[in-house]
Amino acid sequence: MHCITNLTKRDYEEKPVAQNPLLQASGAGWNAHGMHQLDVIRKADGRWLAVVDGKGEKRVYGIRY
Repeated sequence: MHCITNLTKRDYEEKPVAQNPLLQASGAGWNAHGMHQLDVIRKADGRWLAVVDGKGEKRVYGIRY
């Protein structure tokens, strides 16, 4: 896992980060089978917004896939 430390139109740098994830699969619910793409944004009012993709159970009309 890496963290981007510099990103401009001309430059890109990243560094390794600890292997302990901030969030991980819970075993139940919306992220039962895994997660990826954690995006964190600090809003103008100082609060934080986090957006995460999770892999869970797919259901269409009550049928499990």
